[in-house]
Formats: sequence, structure tokens, C-alpha cells
Amino acid sequence: MDDLAVGPAERALLDALRRGDENAFARVVGEHHASLRRVARLYVANAAIAILRAQDWQAQVRHIEKGLRAGLEPLRGAAGVTDVRVLGAIGVVQLDHAVDVAAATAAAVAAGVWLRPFRDLIYTMPPYVADDADVARITQGIVAAVSAT
Repeated sequence: MDDLAVGPAERALLDALRRGDENAFARVVGEHHASLRRVARLYVANAAIAILRAQDWQAQVRHIEKGLRAGLEPLRGAAGVTDVRVLGAIGVVQLDHAVDVAAATAAAVAAGVWLRPFRDLIYTMPPYVADDADVARITQGIVAAVSAT
């Protein structure tokens, strides 16, 4: 690979990077941090947009909504549950009391998901790439969290 037109200092730095020199990497990051962040944000944003454009995300949201409804609706009328709401790829279970965050989190983690309860709400906003198994696991985690709190 041609290193373009680099001077001896830059060539030495490139050679150190190729050898895996941690100090050389730290130097590059330190000197070019702002530029690296701008480039990373550009790639991440473009990748996220590309994923959305590559799929029928609106159909995927409707599909996730069905899965959330199927998994959360059985909680309607359960002890301690005030309401169950689903809109698109957002599912919320509202309790009649503040969530015991430690107990709810432990139950959700045991079910294989990470949830962040808020006040009297246990909610989820799955990514649009979530498949049926993902959504089922998430709703099972919510059911476990509700039972634990």
C-alpha cells in the first residue's frame, strides 16, 4: 500500500501502528480524536440509515407491535397492573405502584433481557431488526419483571 506523501515522522508512526504499538495508537487518537469521532458518527449514521432503507421498516414495526401485543396483553388485569399499552415498537406496562427496580432488573436479566423501569412503568422499545424470538424474549422479561415487583 502506498502511504501517499508522508514524511519520516509520519512513516515511523505508521510503522509503529502496523506493529501494534499501543503508544502509537494512543498518540493518533490523542491528536485526531475530534476528527475520528466525526468520521465514526458519519459511518454510524449512514449505516443506520442504510439498514432502514434496506428493509421495509414500517412493516417490521407493525410486526414488532403484534409480538408486543401478544406477549404483553396477558398482563392486562394482572395484580398490580394498571394498564398495558402498545404503539408501534413501544410496549409499556403500567403498575399501580413504583417499580422495585432491583427486583425487576434481576428478573429481566434472569430472563435474558435488559430493561430500564421508570417510576411505575416497565417498558421496551426493541430495535427494528428484532425478530419474533427477540420480541418474545423481551416480553417474557417484562412479564418476569412485573411478577417480581
